[in-house]
Amino acid sequence: MCYVVLSLLICMFSSLLYLLFHNYFDMLHFELRVFWKQPLYLHEVGVRSTYTLPSSDSTCGITLDQ
Repeated sequence: MCYVVLSLLICMFSSLLYLLFHNYFDMLHFELRVFWKQPLYLHEVGVRSTYTLPSSDSTCGITLDQ
């Protein structure tokens, strides 16, 4: 009788461990799959614009014919 109860407890415990680890690894696999589909360089994504500073030349590139 004791062996039957002990074997049932071991079976239930192993089934519980299997379910817990199986669900954990499924979630881990899902998270890794989603992570790898994300852009690698999120900090480089954005709108970039340029601004040309005024020239230090006072004629601004205009030449006068003499």
